[in-house]
Amino acid sequence: MTGRGIGCLLLLLTSAAAQPSGVLLHETWASNQRAWRVDEFSKLDQDAYLVDARNTGGYYRWIEQPADLGDFSAQLTLSKVRGNNVGPLYGLLLRVQDSWRNSYFFVVNGAGGYLFGRFRAGQAALLKQGQEPSLAKGGSQTLTVRASGETFSLGANGVALATVTDGTFSTAGRIGVCVEAPAMVRFEDLLVTSLDGSGGTAGGPPAGSRGVLFEDDFGTNRGWDVDARRELRDGAYYLQCDGQGPSRSFLSWNRQTAALEDGDYQLEVRFERAAANTLAGLLWRITDGTHFYFAVLGEAGNWLVGVWNGDQPTVLRRGVSTAIRPLQQANRLEVIARGSHFEVRLNDAVCGSFVDSTHRSGAVGVYLEQAGQVAFDNLRVVAPPAGPGSGRTSWPQGELRLHDPLDGQGGVWPQDADHRFSDSAYEVRGPAQGSRTTLWAASMAHRAAGVVSVVVQPLEVGPDGTYGLVVAADAAAENFWYLLLTGTGKYFAGRCVNRVFETLDSAALPPLRGEAGNTLQVTLAAGQLRYGLNDQPLGQLPCEATGGAIGLHVENGARVRFRDLRLHALPEVGR
Repeated sequence: MTGRGIGCLLLLLTSAAAQPSGVLLHETWASNQRAWRVDEFSKLDQDAYLVDARNTGGYYRWIEQPADLGDFSAQLTLSKVRGNNVGPLYGLLLRVQDSWRNSYFFVVNGAGGYLFGRFRAGQAALLKQGQEPSLAKGGSQTLTVRASGETFSLGANGVALATVTDGTFSTAGRIGVCVEAPAMVRFEDLLVTSLDGSGGTAGGPPAGSRGVLFEDDFGTNRGWDVDARRELRDGAYYLQCDGQGPSRSFLSWNRQTAALEDGDYQLEVRFERAAANTLAGLLWRITDGTHFYFAVLGEAGNWLVGVWNGDQPTVLRRGVSTAIRPLQQANRLEVIARGSHFEVRLNDAVCGSFVDSTHRSGAVGVYLEQAGQVAFDNLRVVAPPAGPGSGRTSWPQGELRLHDPLDGQGGVWPQDADHRFSDSAYEVRGPAQGSRTTLWAASMAHRAAGVVSVVVQPLEVGPDGTYGLVVAADAAAENFWYLLLTGTGKYFAGRCVNRVFETLDSAALPPLRGEAGNTLQVTLAAGQLRYGLNDQPLGQLPCEATGGAIGLHVENGARVRFRDLRLHALPEVGR
């Protein structure tokens, strides 16, 4: 942001009304007790402060009192009235010294981006930047900052964004707002509280509430290699490769983290430059340069996860995700590690899970392969939740819409040589070669999106045998989406179009349950198909289907019992 001079402001004329304990400032702009600047560009408007930044430059507004805001939590609601979604920046000024020319800024734009930095003698220095999808949805936004000495925790709309360390202005200062032209922004309900009072932290619970095992915002070097290919700058850690010569991949890890085991590993990955084959991402449980797990993504939308154990990597899962963001935008990569079970997420979308026991512990690091430049930021490892289990909840679902125990009482299933009821279950046999799909007649009238589950118990399944669940089927069972298990310990997810099967995702299964059977789960929502086994996510695919019939599927001589078929509403509908 560029500067526009602002004249001296009036001192506070009257004292603020008595506030509850811990509140340092609560500004609702119902009146102008604190003497905010009012001119042709800024005014009080219906319990809000409206800044109309025209032409060019930054429009900065701050109050003279209180001038001793050092350690505090601040929360501000704001909304853009006019302006495009990319250029104009708007938000908070913190620890303002003599003027905006010496202060910190925390600003956002309409495209979901956020920036944190400082002005020193009027020169801007960017300390942190990233993306938060909720900031791009329009309407009112809520920014939160927790300032404690040299540490600033940033949040937006209830989401923790980043932690930044900078000691330029580590003591007290004033607070204000800013808008970069051309834009008009409405500010409402500014609340500043002491750290030992109400107010909490930015974006969520205190950092120690779930046991932060390691955290690095890359503001300073906490043990990372720095050379011609690896550097720290602008509050991020960069790897770069020109794609020439014998070395076309680079990795780096923090040796202080060599004892990490279970936890939630979180990292932001931002492609600055990338080729079609560029891959970058997170490494964990590293013991040396050829022994670790990896989760990497490409700017083109592809992703890979697997294990490196010596000379060659083994890819355990791969796929394509529409959640991956383009150049210059941060991707949130997360790995949930619990013993030999791992779940991988990209920008909050589940890519899939895998099971492997090769590496038990090790350091955390970053990776770049092929030509490109990538910035890594906001690395965090959080301990698993206290108590038994992995911390995962049951497969999300809303109200129960249809339920068939598959005990023969409903009268909606065929009974013949290949279909029969036995032991309170529905038994289906597939042809010796080929497939058989049996649709649930009761579901034909329920063509909306929803959550489907069924318990499967294989009785006879050879090496080529396959069985599972079908959703979004047409009446002829010629077009549908499927989640199938095999007798060789794999699953297949994909679609059938005009009786031609197209597998879009396949990988090894996690350990199966015994005679009680295993629950297949599929959520069909707008634009996405999410699928899992026994409450454990397996993957997610883009899916244009909006609903259809539900069915059971067997192939190549498999004989399988199905029980407890359910259709729930989507989780947001309620329970």
